[in-house]
Amino acid sequence: MCYLPGFDCGACGAPTCKSLAEDVAKGNAILSHCVFMQRQMEKHHSLSPEHAFNFIESIWGKDRLDKKCDKKGAINDY
Repeated sequence: MCYLPGFDCGACGAPTCKSLAEDVAKGNAILSHCVFMQRQMEKHHSLSPEHAFNFIESIWGKDRLDKKCDKKGAINDY
């Protein structure tokens, strides 16, 4: 837990940093699932941006960040 930022943003797929830390301890996740840890690792050249993006895709799904103007909320659908 001491490595994680404590923002509880959920971007890693876990609801809180504590949950991610527990998943790491159980072997179900790795610290680099945290987007803030990824930035630190990229800064220190221990993780490539491409590898970091692959983590995000593995958590949230392939092409999740692609532009889709037909998804709910993207247009006036009321």
